[in-house]
Amino acid sequence: MSQTKRSSPVAVRGFHFFGSLQAAVQRINESIHSAVFMGLIDDATFQDYDSYPYGSWEGGLEVGDDADEPLPLWFRNWIVQLPANSRILVVGAGGGRELRLLHKLGHTVNGLEFDVDLALHTRAFLEREPATATVPVFNVDRFEVPEFPERFDAVVITRFFLSYVHNRSRRIQFLSLLRGALRENGQLAADYFIRPENPKSAGALAFRLQRPIANFLRALRGRGFSRVETGDHLDPKLPLFHHHYTGEEIESELISSGFETVSNDKSWFGWSVAKPKPHIRTEVKMTPSRPGMTVS
Repeated sequence: MSQTKRSSPVAVRGFHFFGSLQAAVQRINESIHSAVFMGLIDDATFQDYDSYPYGSWEGGLEVGDDADEPLPLWFRNWIVQLPANSRILVVGAGGGRELRLLHKLGHTVNGLEFDVDLALHTRAFLEREPATATVPVFNVDRFEVPEFPERFDAVVITRFFLSYVHNRSRRIQFLSLLRGALRENGQLAADYFIRPENPKSAGALAFRLQRPIANFLRALRGRGFSRVETGDHLDPKLPLFHHHYTGEEIESELISSGFETVSNDKSWFGWSVAKPKPHIRTEVKMTPSRPGMTVS
């Protein structure tokens, strides 16, 4: 017997409608909260609110807690395409998971971590296993890239670190430095937070709303306050800063940094693989090596 499709009762449709409305109101309310917060803090404070998942916020991981968790699928799919025993620089290496697992796959890895305490704890974690005891972890000032004796076959920016960098020009400068650490046929891989592509969606509206409110308040504060960009968000619950990209925006930043995209995709976050454009010199100089830079 064929069944006739019945429409949802009015009560059920109303339930879903008000649920969606409540979610949209909550998203807008959070965006206003974020906008006001971003309008009241200076540029230096922005960067204090990065989103490392270790110990700096309630419920954060201890170093090593996720050591045996598999690498993300997109990361594994990229890694298997690299030549055996590639030289890989892991940026945002705190926690040590990527260093440990890439080393076990036979690659030569170096870690770059900008938080000195996290770098020290990661170094101690790696020393628990003889196989990883000599894996170097470099600690330098934030967004600096040290000079290495050899360039790398690959650079990976882990754990959405690129999204934690405040200001487009600073992200481009940072990516340019990493391009200088790559061989001409090397690859850069990064994951990052994303925002809705559809400009009419409630999520996209919430991000667009934050920029004018925050910039109005920052203008009232006077000079020395850079403009907030669409996609900037300061989670008021923790608080944590992160920038959310559109596909067009990440493509633009990679191009401006001297890269061309090889592949990209997204789920609830995005990821891109890029390679250096040929015949482009890196204008930004890397940080000279200095004694004590390697964490030991």
